[in-house]
Amino acid sequence: MSDLSASSFNPLPWAIYLAGIALVVALVLGAWRLVKGPSRADRIMALDLLTGTVMALTVFLSIRFDLSVFLDVALAFAVVAFLSTAILARVMEERPRDD
Repeated sequence: MSDLSASSFNPLPWAIYLAGIALVVALVLGAWRLVKGPSRADRIMALDLLTGTVMALTVFLSIRFDLSVFLDVALAFAVVAFLSTAILARVMEERPRDD
């Protein structure tokens, strides 16, 4: 019999693999909504989803490759994403609706 103890199982590689798959699926679905969205509001929300997913992807890459520089990139991207979403919402508020 082999000696398998609870400490021999390491779930971190599996979790990293599944997180990468989930991020790629989120990117694909967000890009699909960005292209297919029937209104500007849908497209802006899809763009916001994509920026959040890209931020999560940079954090994922930071964990996966053990490089802390990606965390700085994610932080800078978060600031830019917030400002762009706020500006797009302001522009959308001023224009007439296209629904």
